Amino acid sequence: MAVEGFKSNDLYDLGFNELREFIEENKPRRLLVQLPDGLKFLALNIVSLIKSIDSSIEVYLSSDPSYGACTLALEDAITVGADALIHFGHIECPLAIKPSIPVLYIPAYYLGKLPEKSLEKLLEEMHLSKDSVSVVIVASTQYVKLVEELRKVLENLGCEVIVPSGGPYPGLVIGCNYSSIPVGSSYIYVVISSGYFHATGLCLHLGIDARVLLIDVARDELINMSRECRKILAKRMYLVSQLINNPVKRVALIVGQAIGQYRPALVKLLEEKLKEKGIDVVKVVARYLSLNELIALDQGVKADAYVVTSCPRLPIDDLASFHKPVITPGEALMVVSESLKYLYPW
Repeated sequence: MAVEGFKSNDLYDLGFNELREFIEENKPRRLLVQLPDGLKFLALNIVSLIKSIDSSIEVYLSSDPSYGACTLALEDAITVGADALIHFGHIECPLAIKPSIPVLYIPAYYLGKLPEKSLEKLLEEMHLSKDSVSVVIVASTQYVKLVEELRKVLENLGCEVIVPSGGPYPGLVIGCNYSSIPVGSSYIYVVISSGYFHATGLCLHLGIDARVLLIDVARDELINMSRECRKILAKRMYLVSQLINNPVKRVALIVGQAIGQYRPALVKLLEEKLKEKGIDVVKVVARYLSLNELIALDQGVKADAYVVTSCPRLPIDDLASFHKPVITPGEALMVVSESLKYLYPW
């Protein structure tokens, strides 16, 4: 049925049936819609879709950044008095605290095909190395439906293909969990995504010598991540080695306030390990942590290092330029154990 003001987007599954069932079951009068930045161009499509189900619903859009299902916009929902939250772009993850309102997760799967140029370049690469390696295929949430398509293409070429199955969908990875992925020098890893985020996380998990290729669907590019990975890992190892070689007197533990980033058991473990080393620990609660906020915090706390327990990507992607070490929980454990074996994320 045609909907006035609604322009269909055939490249993404916006979950019409799931939306309708959720609205019929919960009967919300006011909804908050949360989208990651990469999907915010779909905002008006989604509003129109909701209105087509029930025109009386008042719809709000959250402009806050959304990095995963761990960062539900519950504060925004409470502020505007929303009866429910619809979170696009990610699948549900285990949460330490149950949300106070109903939440619907819609992955917004990409329904297009593998991009032609990057696929051609990948096939050239595989043709040169297919006899000596196995190919491990993973994808971010939007593009996980493309994993099976790529598997068939590479198997027809004669490649041995591995699709990890540790998560809810074969081949799915998120930015802070790569535990299902096999590690070895005989693998080539192919990441299907848009942007460097997931491929960078995989590089951190695998180590400096891993061969990681990124199929960037949005730009139709095949990107060899090796050089970028070496640069990032070299910086992380330098930070850790500096903290091992120079006595640390005070560490600030950044405790996540977002519902999926509050990790009390991890905070307790790190606090105990640091205190065993005679290090003073200051705990700081933060929902979002930007460079400006960290600069202001440091004026009072004056820590020798900041350990971010909320999201392991913040120290690497957003706060790496701070004038004091900002490290992940895994890097903190490396410091206290005086180990230079890289540990990501925890």
